[in-house]
Amino acid sequence: MKTQHYSMNVGLNIGKTNEKLSQDKVVRAIHRTFPNTHSTTFVPEHDGFEDTIIAHFHAHPLVVHAAVHDLSAELHQMAIAYRNEDTKEGHLAGPQAQQWGSFSPEHFQTANGGTQK
Repeated sequence: MKTQHYSMNVGLNIGKTNEKLSQDKVVRAIHRTFPNTHSTTFVPEHDGFEDTIIAHFHAHPLVVHAAVHDLSAELHQMAIAYRNEDTKEGHLAGPQAQQWGSFSPEHFQTANGGTQK
């Protein structure tokens, strides 16, 4: 099976603390986890959304969920939302993803700050 195109939202807030990840740290971690990343965009806090890095990358569908989960843990995130842009299916992955429920298109940002509704 070939790789597929994904987009991912990585918030910069660390849990419910007042701490934030640096943009540079998040972008480096994304590129290390997904070497086929072809864009990362910073979207500043707005309309109830935290500062977020939007990434677009290609990955094999059989490994992407585990890789996003590991990235979430590395960045001290409860969960990270990602979407397969080929199938339009969205998912959450991370140590506390189950507590967040299912993927929510209205909370998934695009690079221009809009959502996937």
